[in-house]
Amino acid sequence: MPVALAHVDDLDFTAATTVSSRLGEWMEIGGLVQGVSNQQSAIPGSPREVAADNRRILLKVEAIR
Repeated sequence: MPVALAHVDDLDFTAATTVSSRLGEWMEIGGLVQGVSNQQSAIPGSPREVAADNRRILLKVEAIR
């Protein structure tokens, strides 16, 4: 059975989120956590390589007077 595929140019993507917080406070609304671990070591008994990359998206709303 044939499958119809849509081209990316023909699609619209929308996302909406509602959050609440006090004025002047930072709030985390998203982020990314990546980690890398090398399970093999060239020297027996040596520590394994571990790397991490943590990124956060913060939002702060302040009143304009």
